[in-house]
Amino acid sequence: HTLRFDRNDASMTGAGWSALSKLLCDTSSINNIYLSNHTLTYVGFGDTPSNIVQYLKLNERCDRRAVAKCKILLHHPDLNVEPFFLHKLKFLPIVM
Repeated sequence: HTLRFDRNDASMTGAGWSALSKLLCDTSSINNIYLSNHTLTYVGFGDTPSNIVQYLKLNERCDRRAVAKCKILLHHPDLNVEPFFLHKLKFLPIVM
């Protein structure tokens, strides 16, 4: 999936980048990371912040569950999430 912007616009604001970052990886909870967008792979700006570039590169993978897992581990490196993925995160809202 691709998100394109009108090249006549000067650039995206900090608030815009922040909103896009949250769309790609909402770090407010592990469940929200899992529910974030894992399909967007390109944003048509040359000055894309590095965290967004990282999320977009992760999204290039075909396995969306693996992308979600990578994003969770990126922001919670000490968490053992394997038990949650075995049950498709059904128990995560209860545990958290």
